[in-house]
Amino acid sequence: MLKFFLSLIVILLFDFSISAQDAYIVQKVMGSVKVNSKPVTPGTQLTPTDKISFAQKAKLLVSSQKYGKLVLGQNPQTVISEREYTFKDLLAKSKQAGTKGNPVLGNVLECKMYFGTKFIIIGNQLQISLNKNAYPLDKNAFFYLSYLHPAEKEAINKKLPFTGQTLLFEKDKLFTVDGKPLPNPEKAHTFSLYYLTQQPNEKPKADLLATFELSFLDDAYLKSAMPDLLSLLDWKNQPTLANYESLTESLTLLLPDNQSHNNLSDWLEQNYHIAKPAK
Repeated sequence: MLKFFLSLIVILLFDFSISAQDAYIVQKVMGSVKVNSKPVTPGTQLTPTDKISFAQKAKLLVSSQKYGKLVLGQNPQTVISEREYTFKDLLAKSKQAGTKGNPVLGNVLECKMYFGTKFIIIGNQLQISLNKNAYPLDKNAFFYLSYLHPAEKEAINKKLPFTGQTLLFEKDKLFTVDGKPLPNPEKAHTFSLYYLTQQPNEKPKADLLATFELSFLDDAYLKSAMPDLLSLLDWKNQPTLANYESLTESLTLLLPDNQSHNNLSDWLEQNYHIAKPAK
C-alpha cells in the first residue's frame, strides 16, 4: 500500500512538472493589456480560457519553459468588436506551418509544397530560386502565371520576369492587361504556374507546376510592429534560433490568414537582414 501511494505521488509530481513547463507566464507588458477585463502584470500565469484584449499597438511578451517566448498583440485585420482574444486561440494561430524560406525549387512536388493551396506575398515582390538543371531560364524557357478575373472573359497569362535563376513575382506588373492596371486586383483567383519551353521547329510545351490562390499583403503594419517585437524579444543580444522562431510566430499572429503559405522568412531577410540562425 505504501508503495502504491509513493508511486501515485511520483505520478502527480510528474504531471505537475509538465503543466508547469507548458504554462505561459507574462514577462513584459507594453501599453494597455487586459486579461479577463483586468489589467495584466508581469508574473501572471495565463490559462487557455483567459480572454485577452489589447489597446491599439499594445503588446504582451509571454514565455513558456517548453515553448519559448511569444509576443501577442492586436491583429489589424479584426474589427473593433472582435479585439478580445482567447489565449488558446492566439496560440493556435501562431503555430502554423505556412512560413516558407527561399528553397531552390527543382520539381513539381517542391513547387506544390512551396505554394500550397493559398499563398500570401508579404510586400510587393517575391523572389524564388530555381534549379538550373531542372528549370533553366532563357528566352526559350520561362515561367508564366495564368489566372482568372471578373473583368476579363478569358484567362490572363503573364510571363514572369527573371534574373539569372531567380524568378520574380511583381505586383505592379502581374496585375496589368495591355499595359493598363487591372481594376480590383484582389478579385483575381485560380492562379496556375507553368514552365514553358520551346525547341527549334517544335511547338511550345507548357508544364503545369502548381495551382493556388495568391494575394499580396501590404507590409506597412508588420514594419510598424517590428521595432517593438525586436525590443521585447531582445533580438540584438539574443539572435538565437529559438528567438527567431518566436519572432516568426509573433509576426504570424498579424497575418490575415495563418493557414496560407507565405514568404515571411524571405521578407525578414530582405528587409531586416534577419536570417534563420543555424541550430
